[in-house]
Amino acid sequence: MELHITTLAERPELADALDRMPDNWPEFVLEDIVGWANFGRIAVEFPQYVLVATGPDGAVVARAYSVPFELNAPGRGQLPVGGWDRMLLWAFSDLRRGRTPDTVGALEITVATGHQGKGISGRMLAAMRENAGRHGFGEVVAPVRPSGK
Repeated sequence: MELHITTLAERPELADALDRMPDNWPEFVLEDIVGWANFGRIAVEFPQYVLVATGPDGAVVARAYSVPFELNAPGRGQLPVGGWDRMLLWAFSDLRRGRTPDTVGALEITVATGHQGKGISGRMLAAMRENAGRHGFGEVVAPVRPSGK
């Protein structure tokens, strides 16, 4: 499938379509109060780390969210036990404190239901790594849960 992958910073007019795209998150994620209280701010504060994939007709078919943060800040040094919401809080805290991020953390890749099973998520992950590289980062980390949990 032909895809055009760009950042929300480059295509801010796609913000509404991005928000309207249904997600298929498991229930435990939807109940994460800290994460969801802050998730909507990513597009505003870090649009250069939000990727949007559009198909040949211009419709949004996938999205990917990541955030920069300082993993090697005092008291950190490893991915947070608190998971993705803690990483999200670190990113916003670092932004407010003027800390220099040294890591990009993947938060979400969602592919629209009618386009799943076509390898789009892998392409979005590759684009996320490439985007992090364009911003001077050498890697992307992801605080994921085991699927059998």
